[in-house]
Amino acid sequence: MRVDLLEAFQREGRAGTVAQQSLQPGAILAGKEKAHLLPLPAYLPPVSEIHYRVVDCYGFVHLDTNRYSVPERWVGKKVAVHKRPEQVLVYADRQQIAAHPRLIGQRQGEQRAAGHHPRLERRRAAGPAPQEQASPAVIRVLMPTWRH
Repeated sequence: MRVDLLEAFQREGRAGTVAQQSLQPGAILAGKEKAHLLPLPAYLPPVSEIHYRVVDCYGFVHLDTNRYSVPERWVGKKVAVHKRPEQVLVYADRQQIAAHPRLIGQRQGEQRAAGHHPRLERRRAAGPAPQEQASPAVIRVLMPTWRH
């Protein structure tokens, strides 16, 4: 401890406060603090990083270059994404709406939960829609322009 500071405290009449407390051994100070300590809580919540995202038009939230699916009804809405060491949880209106294992070490990976995109799954099973299929007349017109 600096002697000049101790002398300044003594001149001001505050020598018994900060200066003397800093000279006390750690065990004495710990004993004084112990009376004011509170017990730790019985439950420690898991460590999470919370990110806020808007669900894209395909029903996914983006986190660390990967995409995680959420139910279709949340498209365009803001959700909270809790990033845990091994898991990604998605919450909306204080309710968990999706849970996925975290994609670690992957870039542009995609996690899709069953039932999150039922319309898309039905469309893929049925094949292209009639308006997506080219008619024979259009094919005859476009075929000469195609390069083989």
